[in-house]
Amino acid sequence: MGQRIGYTEFVVWEIGHESIFTGKGAFCVPGQTGCDSYDARPWAGTSPIQIQSVTFGDGSQPQKWAAVSDLGGKAEVLANCSAYGGPNCIYPWYSLGKSGFHFGVDFPDTLKDFGQANQYQTTTQCGGSFGANSTYCDTVLK
Repeated sequence: MGQRIGYTEFVVWEIGHESIFTGKGAFCVPGQTGCDSYDARPWAGTSPIQIQSVTFGDGSQPQKWAAVSDLGGKAEVLANCSAYGGPNCIYPWYSLGKSGFHFGVDFPDTLKDFGQANQYQTTTQCGGSFGANSTYCDTVLK
């Protein structure tokens, strides 16, 4: 589920698809009705995932955690919505709760939200398979 790159662990979460439970899992964009990926209310109605620890195959554990979006976080939302924060117009974020790291929105046990959607870079300034400045850089959270 994650990929070890240097000292940082990345956890992959699929954003930009309708729910497989209420939709067909089809691709969707911020502002689109039924696109729960970008809607705070459905996230708040879930039990948060709890990322409590990770152990790599060699027995080591990550020293740092980082967040990255392949869509640009708030930039993706603002490209499709007139304002950030309305129905279907948020970008979910990582937070630290009493029970571990969470993903979605701020849950009742949130201790730190790392700037919410501001934790994601909004311009492509890192290299990748498509060349220089073709991907979004990660932001170290812990």
